[in-house]
Amino acid sequence: MSMERYQKLAPIIDFNKITSDQGFLDAPLDWFVVLTDLRGSTKAIEEGRYKDVNLIGAASIAVIKNILGTRDFPFVFGGDGATFILPPDKTEKIKSGLSRLQNHAKKSFSLNLRIGIVSVSEIVARGGKIQIGKYQLNPGSSIGLFRGGGLQIAENMIKEDTIYKYVLPENEENDSPPLKDLSCRWAPIANRNGTIISVVIQVKKSANSSEIYQKILQEIYPIFDSKEYSPVHYSGMRLESLWRNIKRELNLRKELSFWRKIKLVILPNIIVRMMAAIPFGPGAKKLSNYLDEKIRTSDYKKMDDSLKMVLDCSVKQADELTAILNAHYSAGEIYFGIHRSDSALMTCIVESMNSGDHIHFIDGSDGGYAMAAKQLKKQLIV
Repeated sequence: MSMERYQKLAPIIDFNKITSDQGFLDAPLDWFVVLTDLRGSTKAIEEGRYKDVNLIGAASIAVIKNILGTRDFPFVFGGDGATFILPPDKTEKIKSGLSRLQNHAKKSFSLNLRIGIVSVSEIVARGGKIQIGKYQLNPGSSIGLFRGGGLQIAENMIKEDTIYKYVLPENEENDSPPLKDLSCRWAPIANRNGTIISVVIQVKKSANSSEIYQKILQEIYPIFDSKEYSPVHYSGMRLESLWRNIKRELNLRKELSFWRKIKLVILPNIIVRMMAAIPFGPGAKKLSNYLDEKIRTSDYKKMDDSLKMVLDCSVKQADELTAILNAHYSAGEIYFGIHRSDSALMTCIVESMNSGDHIHFIDGSDGGYAMAAKQLKKQLIV
């Protein structure tokens, strides 16, 4: 299967359909699973640096996007990293780009990025299965859907690797990674309903995993009596301080010359702030349209061998959801983790403010997915 076949794959538009058999393809044996994650991210979270954690996690998507020249490839953002399933033709370029990001993350942000690469054929040889689908957030903006259990095998192979068979060793590649279009200019988005919950649900190894996920989704959705559970809402979006944004982006784009830093970092930040400050005019209208579409192109629901969601809900709804998941856990069907916070975080890839030219990655603040995953892993070892 070439990338073109994935790009022509009919997307799933209704998230409830992610457990159906339609819209998925078996991953080709010659493709590769690429996993990135930050080791020791808990320390950075405790230091209040989770926005930096999200930024480097999303940076791996930006690197591959810029190497492939498109956003239409199978990926899922996971908070402190990302998951990809990619064809072999640009593997060496991707390894080089991610290695440069690894070095950049360590030198500029003091964060240790782990990069693992495992062939689909090796995962299948160990009894794994990987299926690829596409979930459309909005026309022009999609993310991957991964299921079958094979990613858990890949993750174990990477974590157990001590001879750098699957893990890229750290190197001294000083060339800057290709991070064009990556930005993180928005302040945390406060909840509307009481709390933000970051949820990670993993079905125990079972032939009926799709049925279990479907049952859970059917039980979850009636809890939310309206569609206002997305953590991204117009009234909650405000820009972070100008200096903080400029400082973070300059740290991210150290390779730029002085004048290019002004052109590509400082001026865009000032212009966006002016557009937000002036309530009338073509700039304000363009920003308003961009914010409306931003809501629709945010990835607050996803599947990468586990069901992940960031939801804005009441404390009562969060308690009801927790009770449902506890029941499935007690029945021996799932592992899960939930983290509650006051706000959600957004990291963006913005080629332009035009329709279809941007996508936005969502996580809960104060740890979000990483803290929920930590809870889930405690259940795994009980």
